[in-house]
Amino acid sequence: PNDNPAKTPYELFNLAQDPFEKHNLADSKPQVLKKMMATMTASLQEHSALYPVDPDGNELLPIAP
Repeated sequence: PNDNPAKTPYELFNLAQDPFEKHNLADSKPQVLKKMMATMTASLQEHSALYPVDPDGNELLPIAP
């Protein structure tokens, strides 16, 4: 859970060490977050994922950190 959503829209947890997701690592591990987001985005494109759209019908693609 993000205690301060205005600070960062991303959440990254080490579930082996923090199973209750109390320590968001997104700010302290930006390189891990960027790599994971790039992998996810590539996989979504590879599988022709459908994205939500805005009121004008434009796809809302993931925003990389």
